[in-house]
Amino acid sequence: NEIGLGLVLKAIIEGNIGKSYVQLNQCDEAIPYLERSMESIQENNSGSYSQDIVENTLALAECKIQTGEYSEAKQYLDAELNLIKPESQLKKNRLLAAYFGRIEDYRNEAFFLKKNIRIQDSLDVHESAIKKQQWVAVVAQEDLDNSRRMIDQQKLEMERARNELQNKDEKINLVF
Repeated sequence: NEIGLGLVLKAIIEGNIGKSYVQLNQCDEAIPYLERSMESIQENNSGSYSQDIVENTLALAECKIQTGEYSEAKQYLDAELNLIKPESQLKKNRLLAAYFGRIEDYRNEAFFLKKNIRIQDSLDVHESAIKKQQWVAVVAQEDLDNSRRMIDQQKLEMERARNELQNKDEKINLVF
């Protein structure tokens, strides 16, 4: 079990090396690392979900687009990926748009670019709604704190007034 985990970690590291080469636009060096990484993760991860497979697949598709191997790029982009993170969906759409742009299918290119814009707008709206909720929570907490301070202050004033009334009552009782 530990050997399998070690092999998965090694594969993740190889994938990271490959993705680093992709970022440096050195796709010829990146492809072997990414392919080895994907094979090893699939063999040793016993069929469970791995974000690394998604990232490596998209990185491979990007390399294949850059090297002009469009049919292989399309195969990677058409692979059944479980895109949990919105960033992965955005990257896949961006790569599909790049693929269709390279093969001069501008209608599909525009479709995927528009799809990305809608997703990004949705994420922005969601993010602004979360920030608004956070601000409301902060303001509500401050209001609650102010209310507590006012209640504590009123209690002190009532206690002082009660003490004054008791003192006056005692003085009146002394006079009688």
